[in-house]
Amino acid sequence: MPRRRGRLVLLTGLALVGCGPEVPHGGVVKSAADADKPNEEVSSKQRRPPTPLDLIPGDLDVVVRVDLSKVRDSLGGDASELLLARAADVASTAGLVRKALAQAEVVWLGMRMADVEHGDRVMVVRSIKQRGHQEPVVAPDPIAWTKESTAFGDITRYLAKSPPTRDGTERIFTFDDRTAIFVSPVESYSVERVLERGPDADRGQPAAKGLVSIDYRTGKLSAAHENAYPSLAALVAGVVRVRATVDVVADQLELDARIRCKTNTAAAKVSRFLETIVGATARRPRYADLLKELKIERSESVVTIAWPLPRAVVAALLVDSTGPVPPPSPLPVAP
Repeated sequence: MPRRRGRLVLLTGLALVGCGPEVPHGGVVKSAADADKPNEEVSSKQRRPPTPLDLIPGDLDVVVRVDLSKVRDSLGGDASELLLARAADVASTAGLVRKALAQAEVVWLGMRMADVEHGDRVMVVRSIKQRGHQEPVVAPDPIAWTKESTAFGDITRYLAKSPPTRDGTERIFTFDDRTAIFVSPVESYSVERVLERGPDADRGQPAAKGLVSIDYRTGKLSAAHENAYPSLAALVAGVVRVRATVDVVADQLELDARIRCKTNTAAAKVSRFLETIVGATARRPRYADLLKELKIERSESVVTIAWPLPRAVVAALLVDSTGPVPPPSPLPVAP
C-alpha cells in the first residue's frame, strides 16, 4: 500500500495524535453467508429513511469532509486535483470511484486511524448539480455488479460479483443521481447493520462548513504503537475528540481546531506537547513565518488551535506534499 496515504491524514491535521484503537472491524460480524444476505426488515426504531451520512458506521473513528467546489475556488485546480488523487488512492481504485470523484462537489471519507493503510473505509460522494439532465454520479456495469433493492425505495444496492481486495469496493449504495456510497469489504456488514437498524449514535459528524472539516474520536493506541511511542500513547489516552475545520477567513485560510480531553490535566499535557512541537518546528527557517500566527490556548479540558495561512501557502503545501510521512517522534510528555 502506498505510504503517501498517511499524508492525507497529516494534511488534515490528524497526525497530531497518531493512531486510533484497534477494534474488531465492523463490530461483531455474522458469517460470510449471512453478511451477504442482510435482513431487509426495518426495525421499529428506524423512524425515517437514512441519509447518506447515516451509513458511515461508528467503528470508523475519523471522518473527513472535503468541499471540493470551495477548494477549487479558494486554492485553484492543482490543489483540488491533488486532493481528488489522494482520495482515489485511499479508495484504491477503480474506474467507478475515480469517475465519481471527478464530478464531485463534496466528499465524506470515513476511516479507521489505527489501520488507515489497509484501506477500510466508507466514502460518500455527492456530485455537482447539473443544469438540465443530471448524469448519474455512478453507473455500475451489470456484468460486474448485481443490482438489488433495499427496504428503502430510494436506496439501491450494488454488490461486486468478484471478491475485491481489502481496499477495494464491495458494495455501492445510490440514493439518487447525485449521491453514491462506496464501501470496502471489511465495512460491508457495518453499513448493512446501519441501514437496517438506524445510524450509530457515536458516528463521526464533521461540521458541514469550510473547505475541509474533521471529526476524530480518539482512543487507545495499538500495542505496537504504545511500545514504540509511550509518550504519545499517554497523550492520546487523555484525548476524547478532535474536531477541526479549515475555512476562508478574510483573504486567507484559517485552521480552527478543538481538542476535547478527559481532564484538565490531560489538556495541559496536550497543550505543552503542541507548544513543544511548534517551538521545535519554528526553529527551521522554512516554517518560522508560517507558524508565527499559530495560537494554542487551553480552557479547562479543551485545547483550541487557531492558525491563519495565506491561500497560496496552503496550496503550495498540498502540491508539495508527495513524500512519505515520517513516524512521530517520541517526545517526552510533561507530568
